[in-house]
Amino acid sequence: MIGRLLLAVIVALAALAEIQVAAQRREPRCPNPPVDGWPELTGCDFGIVRDVCGKPSCAVGPGGMCKYKRFRASNCGEGTFCHCSRCMGCSLHNYNCFETTCVFAMASR
Repeated sequence: MIGRLLLAVIVALAALAEIQVAAQRREPRCPNPPVDGWPELTGCDFGIVRDVCGKPSCAVGPGGMCKYKRFRASNCGEGTFCHCSRCMGCSLHNYNCFETTCVFAMASR
Protein backbone atom coordinates (compact mmCIF):
# COMPACT_ATOMS: atom_id res chain seq x y z
CA MET A 1 0.00 0.00 0.00
CA ILE A 2 2.84 2.41 0.85
CA GLY A 3 4.53 1.52 -2.44
CA ARG A 4 1.38 2.42 -4.37
CA LEU A 5 1.00 5.70 -2.52
CA LEU A 6 4.66 6.57 -3.10
CA LEU A 7 4.28 5.82 -6.82
CA ALA A 8 1.16 7.98 -6.95
CA VAL A 9 3.01 10.88 -5.29
CA ILE A 10 5.95 10.60 -7.69
CA VAL A 11 3.65 10.54 -10.73
CA ALA A 12 1.68 13.51 -9.38
CA LEU A 13 4.85 15.54 -8.87
CA ALA A 14 6.06 14.76 -12.39
CA ALA A 15 2.70 15.78 -13.85
CA LEU A 16 2.70 18.99 -11.81
CA ALA A 17 6.17 19.88 -13.08
CA GLU A 18 5.04 19.32 -16.69
CA ILE A 19 1.94 21.48 -16.16
CA GLN A 20 4.04 24.32 -14.73
CA VAL A 21 6.42 24.20 -17.71
CA ALA A 22 3.46 24.22 -20.12
CA ALA A 23 1.92 27.18 -18.29
CA GLN A 24 5.15 29.15 -18.63
CA ARG A 25 5.19 28.78 -22.41
CA ARG A 26 1.88 30.22 -23.40
CA GLU A 27 0.22 28.43 -26.27
CA PRO A 28 -0.52 30.69 -29.26
CA ARG A 29 -4.11 29.42 -29.53
CA CYS A 30 -4.94 30.38 -25.93
CA PRO A 31 -7.58 33.06 -25.41
CA ASN A 32 -6.75 35.98 -23.17
CA PRO A 33 -7.90 35.31 -19.61
CA PRO A 34 -10.75 37.44 -18.28
CA VAL A 35 -9.75 40.79 -16.76
CA ASP A 36 -10.87 39.57 -13.33
CA GLY A 37 -9.00 36.29 -13.80
CA TRP A 38 -10.50 32.85 -14.18
CA PRO A 39 -13.46 32.17 -11.86
CA GLU A 40 -12.85 30.17 -8.69
CA LEU A 41 -14.21 26.64 -8.96
CA THR A 42 -15.97 24.96 -6.05
CA GLY A 43 -17.33 21.48 -5.52
CA CYS A 44 -14.53 19.66 -7.36
CA ASP A 45 -14.30 16.22 -5.70
CA PHE A 46 -10.84 15.45 -7.11
CA GLY A 47 -9.26 18.89 -7.13
CA ILE A 48 -8.70 21.46 -9.85
CA VAL A 49 -6.47 21.11 -12.91
CA ARG A 50 -5.39 23.76 -15.41
CA ASP A 51 -5.10 23.31 -19.16
CA VAL A 52 -2.10 24.56 -21.15
CA CYS A 53 -3.73 27.99 -21.30
CA GLY A 54 -4.08 28.18 -17.53
CA LYS A 55 -7.88 27.83 -17.50
CA PRO A 56 -9.05 25.82 -14.45
CA SER A 57 -11.49 22.91 -14.55
CA CYS A 58 -12.55 20.17 -12.14
CA ALA A 59 -10.20 17.18 -12.19
CA VAL A 60 -11.33 13.68 -13.12
CA GLY A 61 -11.06 11.00 -10.44
CA PRO A 62 -9.64 7.47 -10.52
CA GLY A 63 -11.23 5.39 -13.31
CA GLY A 64 -12.58 8.46 -15.11
CA MET A 65 -11.92 9.15 -18.78
CA CYS A 66 -8.85 11.30 -19.44
CA LYS A 67 -7.86 13.41 -22.41
CA TYR A 68 -4.14 12.94 -22.94
CA LYS A 69 -1.64 10.20 -23.60
CA ARG A 70 -0.20 8.23 -20.72
CA PHE A 71 2.17 9.79 -18.20
CA ARG A 72 1.55 13.31 -19.54
CA ALA A 73 -0.27 16.24 -18.01
CA SER A 74 -3.99 15.54 -18.25
CA ASN A 75 -7.30 16.28 -16.64
CA CYS A 76 -6.69 13.60 -13.97
CA GLY A 77 -6.63 14.73 -10.35
CA GLU A 78 -3.66 14.74 -7.98
CA GLY A 79 -2.21 11.27 -7.45
CA THR A 80 -3.56 9.87 -10.71
CA PHE A 81 -2.21 9.77 -14.26
CA CYS A 82 -3.70 9.14 -17.68
CA HIS A 83 -3.13 5.65 -19.09
CA CYS A 84 -5.28 3.84 -21.66
CA SER A 85 -7.74 6.76 -21.59
CA ARG A 86 -8.45 6.26 -17.85
CA CYS A 87 -7.16 8.06 -14.77
CA MET A 88 -5.08 5.46 -12.92
CA GLY A 89 -3.67 5.58 -9.41
CA CYS A 90 -5.00 6.87 -6.10
CA SER A 91 -6.68 10.23 -5.52
CA LEU A 92 -4.84 12.36 -2.98
CA HIS A 93 -8.18 13.96 -2.06
CA ASN A 94 -10.11 10.88 -0.91
CA TYR A 95 -7.68 7.96 -1.45
CA ASN A 96 -9.97 6.16 -3.90
CA CYS A 97 -7.89 4.05 -6.28
CA PHE A 98 -8.25 2.61 -9.77
CA GLU A 99 -5.90 0.22 -11.50
CA THR A 100 -6.29 -1.97 -14.54
CA THR A 101 -4.21 -3.58 -17.24
CA CYS A 102 -4.74 -2.38 -20.80
CA VAL A 103 -4.59 -4.92 -23.55
CA PHE A 104 -4.82 -3.72 -27.13
CA ALA A 105 -5.99 -6.34 -29.60
CA MET A 106 -3.77 -6.90 -32.61
CA ALA A 107 -5.55 -6.29 -35.89
CA SER A 108 -5.86 -9.52 -37.81
CA ARG A 109 -5.22 -9.53 -41.54
